[in-house]
This record gives sequence, structure tokens and C-alpha cells, in this order.
Amino acid sequence: DIFEISWICQSFNNFIGIAGITGVALRSKLYINSNVDNKKALKIALIISFSSMVGLFYMGLLGIYPLLKQQQYQFVLPLVILFILGILYLFMDKIPISWIQDREWIKELSLPLRIRISAVSVLEWAASAFYFLYALKLFQPEVTIGQGVVVYIIATIIGLVSMIPGSL
Repeated sequence: DIFEISWICQSFNNFIGIAGITGVALRSKLYINSNVDNKKALKIALIISFSSMVGLFYMGLLGIYPLLKQQQYQFVLPLVILFILGILYLFMDKIPISWIQDREWIKELSLPLRIRISAVSVLEWAASAFYFLYALKLFQPEVTIGQGVVVYIIATIIGLVSMIPGSL
């Protein structure tokens, strides 16, 4: 049942997008329909939604060098900030701010679990990026891997931030 819900929600989220809102709403609804407590369903949906973006935050680090090389400095700071957010995700239980420490769901996410979630997220985004690079190379063979990764990462982030369905 959990696998089916996860598959459906991730598929709709990837297709429709809207910065993960689709996945959160659908996942919460399906968990509630499966007799999971409302608060727990929302908590699980939010954790999964944010955790799935963490891999993209880490991949942003790969885009910094090609951007510096191409003197596209305006994109470097946002990628650095996102990477720092990814690091903060790993060590969020160590941040000495009471409103963060008081969150019950943070206590439930152990460091080994956050590391595993981050690794899976990186693998998921890397697979998508390699597919994008493959398709890009078919039409623009002169594009370097670095340029392709930068385009993919920045376009994906802009799509998420814009909340346009399907990140068009």
C-alpha cells in the first residue's frame, strides 16, 4: 500500500509539479484514506517533499565551477545558498534555535536516516540530469557536460520556485 501511494504521488508530483504541493496534497489524502492519522500523514508528506529536493540542493554544488568559468556570477550565490540549506538539513537537530529544536518531526529523523534520504535524492536527481544531458547531446552535441548540468539545475530550480504546473 505504501509503495503504491508513493509511486502515484511521486508520478503526479513529477508531472504536475507546483513546487511539490501536488505530491504533498495527494500523499496526505491517500495516507488519510489508508487510515493514517491526519497530522502524521501531513508530517510524512512534508518530510518526503522537502527531502526529495535536498538532492537538487547538493547537485547545485556541481554547477558552481562551470558558472564561475563562464563568468555567470549571478547564479553562483543562489546555488551556494541551496547547498548550505542541504547541509543544514543534515544537521538540523544541532541548530541551537528553539523553534527548530521543538519540532517533533525533527527528532524522528535521525542523522543516518537523513543521510540515506539525501543519498537517494541525489541519485534520483542525478538520473534525471543524465537523462536530460543525453537528450541535450542529441540535439546540441557541442554542449559540455558542465553546461548541461548547469542548465538542468538552474532550470529545475526556477521551475520549482515559479510553481508553474509541470515547471514549464
